[in-house]
Amino acid sequence: MAALIPDDDDALQAVLAEALAMSDPVPSVMRQRAKDLFAWREVDAMVASLTFDSAVDELAGVRGTVMARSVEFEVRDTLIELIAAAATERVDGRRVTRLMCHVEPAQPGVRVVLRHSEGEVEQVVGADGEVEFTDVPAGPVRLTLHTADGPVTTEAVTL
Repeated sequence: MAALIPDDDDALQAVLAEALAMSDPVPSVMRQRAKDLFAWREVDAMVASLTFDSAVDELAGVRGTVMARSVEFEVRDTLIELIAAAATERVDGRRVTRLMCHVEPAQPGVRVVLRHSEGEVEQVVGADGEVEFTDVPAGPVRLTLHTADGPVTTEAVTL
């Protein structure tokens, strides 16, 4: 009687690859539902309101290039400012940028999680109320601050 599981690692890998190739891909509607459910993990977070966007609120018709983009969010008595450096650069074949986050009033030690298209990065607010994120991929970003009063999440903005 022949063994169902090969003794050889390469043969086992080939059998597993063949089995995976026969399976149906995950339907797009199921992938979207999974993403939607994942978004509920911080449903209790207070959402900060977008109060300023330099791409919209700056003077129209001014000549020259934009040096940076700034967006501001407010929640309770806290102001969260996110500034994207103007020059995006290429790192490993992808566009990345540098983001500065300023929290007013300063809340040293507060954890800030930046979510972007390739995952998330966590930093801690310094004594000056600032956090810097480097090598952020182009696309939408969202911040979550874990404050003493509970989590605060910003809207997603594309910088």
